[in-house]
Amino acid sequence: MKKGLIAVFCLIIIALLFQNCKKEATSPSWDVGILAPIIKTTLSIDNLVNDTLTQTGPDSLISIVYNSEMYTMALDSIIELPDTTIQYTINLENLDIGNYEIVYRTSLGDIANRDMEENGPGSDLYVTIMNAHNFGIPSTIDPIDQQVYENISMDAGEYFQTITIAEGFMDIEMDNQLPMDITNLIFELKNTDDGTIVFQDTFYVIPAFTTMTRTKSLAGLTIDGNLTGTVKLESPGTGGNVILDTAMALTSTITIRDLEILNATAVFPNEEMIDLNETINVDPGDQTFLNRVLVREGSINVTVFNTIEQPMHFNFTLYSATLDGEFLEIEGNVPAASGTTPGSLLINKNLAGYDVSFRGIGPFEMIWGDLNGNEIIDAITSNSLYYKLTGGIDSTGAMVTIDQNDSIYLYCHFSSIIPDYAKGFLGNHTADETGVTDFEVVEELEDTYISLDDVRVTLEIASQIGVQAAIFIDELVSVNNRTGVQVSLSGPVLGEPFIISAPDDPYSTSIDVIPSISYININSSNSNIHELLENKPDQLSYSVRVETNYGILPEPGSSGTDFIYYGDALSASLNVEIPLSVIASGLILEDTTDLELNAGDVEDVLGGRLILIANNYFPFQAQVQMYLMDSLYNITDSLFTEPQLVQAGIINSETGKVHNPEKSKLYVDVSKERLNRILAAKKVRIISNFSTQPTDEHVKIFNWYTLELKIVADFNYRID
Repeated sequence: MKKGLIAVFCLIIIALLFQNCKKEATSPSWDVGILAPIIKTTLSIDNLVNDTLTQTGPDSLISIVYNSEMYTMALDSIIELPDTTIQYTINLENLDIGNYEIVYRTSLGDIANRDMEENGPGSDLYVTIMNAHNFGIPSTIDPIDQQVYENISMDAGEYFQTITIAEGFMDIEMDNQLPMDITNLIFELKNTDDGTIVFQDTFYVIPAFTTMTRTKSLAGLTIDGNLTGTVKLESPGTGGNVILDTAMALTSTITIRDLEILNATAVFPNEEMIDLNETINVDPGDQTFLNRVLVREGSINVTVFNTIEQPMHFNFTLYSATLDGEFLEIEGNVPAASGTTPGSLLINKNLAGYDVSFRGIGPFEMIWGDLNGNEIIDAITSNSLYYKLTGGIDSTGAMVTIDQNDSIYLYCHFSSIIPDYAKGFLGNHTADETGVTDFEVVEELEDTYISLDDVRVTLEIASQIGVQAAIFIDELVSVNNRTGVQVSLSGPVLGEPFIISAPDDPYSTSIDVIPSISYININSSNSNIHELLENKPDQLSYSVRVETNYGILPEPGSSGTDFIYYGDALSASLNVEIPLSVIASGLILEDTTDLELNAGDVEDVLGGRLILIANNYFPFQAQVQMYLMDSLYNITDSLFTEPQLVQAGIINSETGKVHNPEKSKLYVDVSKERLNRILAAKKVRIISNFSTQPTDEHVKIFNWYTLELKIVADFNYRID
């Protein structure tokens, strides 16, 4: 700027020297008028509203636009799969240690020998039996007085040392294959060591060639493996001649069966103690009925503890879960307990990628028949997983001791399951969202009276969730924190259900769901939306509510077709569009610019005036004032003693638009003293205060509307 002025001065001086050249030099001085621009700016609607909040329509009309997300409903708002546990304990009640059988025979030869022992080798009974046997001569056995067979060893020690029985039975079967009836047979069985009687009973008559059985409960008894038996018997004889063979016998068969033991020291056989085909229910709540889930994250932990001093094995197959066509299977071998330290095994399996059917055991029974033993083919259902659990002891053949404190404990725990995809009936959820959002659209209009000609407000709902839903606007409040005024939305738009349609299922986790888009129009016919925005809010408070499957009841079985993918959501956004057709008073456009003037420029200035040149496209009158500021933006003075009036642009009556700016030229005298105050400033703040004319007509603002302002300094310089 300074160089430009100096160049002008030099041209003037050279011209004067040529015109006034004399033979002798003199020292003349001149007062010279110089015009130079010192301030330039252009004001547009962007000086009122952030340009990110404006858009231009096809007709070039500027609109203020605003968008704010108010609500989001994601997968975790709809489905939360609870951690689920399968527990099974095998203790002595479940342990089948098998049946034990002890056999004792009393033959015709034994009866003959016992008579010989008691009465000598010439006794009648001994001689009759032995002669009949040796020579095959039919003979008659006379009545036999009581014979006693004591201290009969009935050893079960290869099976057990001792068993204390909670429940169980002993069967004594007497098979009389002797050619005579047996009468008054007394059978007694006791523990050898302590003499405790285990069984005692009398068979009064066992006819020849017949069998008779007696059963006794063993509940509460302790049985040793070393048992002693006593048999006492009599007979009325054969009653005539019969064929006699010393091999003919009375056979006693002792069966210990159906034992539920309290404790035992025994040899436990290889045994499958568990064989379960079961279902487990998973309840997501809120009337949600799942039929399929693709797992994104999650795991199953299988923990087994074994306090029995025998190793065991198990197999857990979740037929409801498949990966690459294979069922989820977990199996393992659990070591035997060592003293008081149980054997244990922990297996963790990642479930990511598994396709899980929640339709229960029904689909499998339709193929494989009745699996769970309820004698029917179960129906297809939902929220149900089918699994098979097997397990048993791997016997070492060693004698081990177990009691009621011993058990095998299996714990299968599904944890932290997050679906990648879920399908079914996704429930009747109600989710409320209350909040406050900043509303920056008209915060610059706080000191302005404004009347809006048109307002377009919509609640836009984008849904990637495959569920029909309804959204309700329960409250919308315009909050002007500066004035303290709040205006609440009223009208039929409040509390009404607006149906949100479900999008289509792409049936792939690699394809994005194309959201369904729904709009709720909030306008003057269903609300007082104009009043809300003319309150010039800086915040909007709101309360919205979404109900999934609004008015829809759960579908039977597993036929639900709702779906949701991980990462997808239902979102609601408030969209506001205000076409700038307004009645306004006190509408302020402002800008701050550098002052293109310094001390060197005005060193020889005597005074002058400032010329305000304005080109105004806006169809508003404007009062223009400029404030001088220091380097810290503090106002130090005003450029004009009072605001300068700029005339409004002229609206073409045919188009309703201003096509050519209205030019205004205003003059302000500036003294040397005022010039010095201007010189001290670094920046200038320009404020234009607009008002529409006439005051009862809305005026539209188009994108080319600007106010161009230029301050030209018309200074008088003295040149010596």
